[in-house]
Amino acid sequence: MSDVRCFFVVRWLFSTSIIARERNRNNHVRLNVFFTPAEIIASGAEQDTIYIVIDLIRATTTLAVMFDQGAACVFAAGNVAQAREAAQKFPGRLLCGERNVKPLPGFDYGNSPVQFSQLDLSGREMILTTTNGTRAFYGCPEDAIRLAGCFYNARAVTSHALRLAQERKSNIALVCSGELGYFALDDSVCAGFLALELQRYSEEFPQET
Repeated sequence: MSDVRCFFVVRWLFSTSIIARERNRNNHVRLNVFFTPAEIIASGAEQDTIYIVIDLIRATTTLAVMFDQGAACVFAAGNVAQAREAAQKFPGRLLCGERNVKPLPGFDYGNSPVQFSQLDLSGREMILTTTNGTRAFYGCPEDAIRLAGCFYNARAVTSHALRLAQERKSNIALVCSGELGYFALDDSVCAGFLALELQRYSEEFPQET
């Protein structure tokens, strides 16, 4: 992708985020976009904000597919050691993940949405650790509601987040996982799309006053 096209996409993201934030202000819901998890700390994290974490390629897409295939729950591990420890404590859980796109020794599965789309995970409990995505969940406040967002579940996650925010009178934040702590274009484009979805739902389901 050329520099000009990259610049256009980033400018488009900023524009949609600002529009969504301004329109949601009338409904008492503010939308913030963080391009890396580190920006949450720098901005002063709010415990009552609804956080939608985005790691488009591939953790949050994988999470959405896991639940679509019937998984009962997924433990997002911040690192490999934590994932292995969880697997030892709960032997029935499937151990999944990767580091730098490479499969991890002794793990049951990797981090491929395509792979999980071919499995029957009905009632299964999962453990997932990835290079960027699962660690981004730990960049959000510990007691906050954290959701996984991607194109695959865009409508479901944005409508659910908006309902929660309206019920709790809180704000919404889109958190891009980035890549090794840096800006990632794919996550940011997805954030722009989710911002538009939030704007659309806020117009369809205005908050009662």
